[in-house]
Amino acid sequence: MKRFISLLCVICTLMLLCSCAVAQPHGTPDKTPEPTIAPNPMVEADAASLSAMGLPLSAPSGATHVARRIIEGNIAELAFSLNGSNYVYRASNELYNISGKEGEIKKKATFSLNLDSVDYSLTIDVFAVRSGGMLAIWSFPPASFTLYCTADTDPDGFGSLASYLADTFHYNTHEGGTSALGNVSPADFIELFGIYIDAPAGASDIGYRIYDDSMALVDFTYEERIYELRAQKYPGVPAVSVDFEQSETIDVQSNWFIGDMTLKYTQDKDGAMIWGTEGVNYCLYVKNGVDPDKLPALALQLAIEIHRREIAANEDE
Repeated sequence: MKRFISLLCVICTLMLLCSCAVAQPHGTPDKTPEPTIAPNPMVEADAASLSAMGLPLSAPSGATHVARRIIEGNIAELAFSLNGSNYVYRASNELYNISGKEGEIKKKATFSLNLDSVDYSLTIDVFAVRSGGMLAIWSFPPASFTLYCTADTDPDGFGSLASYLADTFHYNTHEGGTSALGNVSPADFIELFGIYIDAPAGASDIGYRIYDDSMALVDFTYEERIYELRAQKYPGVPAVSVDFEQSETIDVQSNWFIGDMTLKYTQDKDGAMIWGTEGVNYCLYVKNGVDPDKLPALALQLAIEIHRREIAANEDE
């Protein structure tokens, strides 16, 4: 009996030890495999990388903390700071909704800017973002663009910046009848067409272009507004194709300029001053935030300077 009880105890002990053993399946490693890390959809880039995508985004003059990135291989991003505000500028040749803020804006734009250049027309829609800031959306097919300001900002200034970036992108990539920015100068206008035009004193972001071998153009920013000054010898009329809501003729009597100037504009949007003298027609077009009082004053300032230069040139001859 004692032997039986002893044998039973040994059997129970062996069964207990077997139940506590941990079996390892054949071929299974002892260590737990490390989790797979998904690749980062946003990678740092340089200007050449964005240009290779066909999206040479450039920051405005005065920008700081400039950073370029590529998101998921098909979105170019340029982040920068300007005048105390932070901006995110994006573009894509494949996608439209690229700002990441589409769910935070209303369907109807807060306001729109209609840009009309000699070789393109463009509408920029500006939205207020519910979580704060402003968003601008526009396109140069097949590319789509957005500009996002991370905080609430002045709508006119924001519209001016979006217009400037759109303009700069177009002329950096355009290969049609328009010369690239910086390829010509006022001296070329005089030599080729006998026309003098230039930006006013105090202007910035100045660029000179020739369109269709007959029109001289000066792009510039002045008092936070973006302008395009055009000049073409008669019978050419370097006007704009925008349908303005208001139009009036201003009779100018000045020591340096006598004649009529036509003011056309849409309140709080865009406008143009058109005049002619000595066989040359002129058009000063403001692309954003027209001021019906300041636009004629600037046009007259430019007309007087043009007339002074013409007199000086005749005296030199």
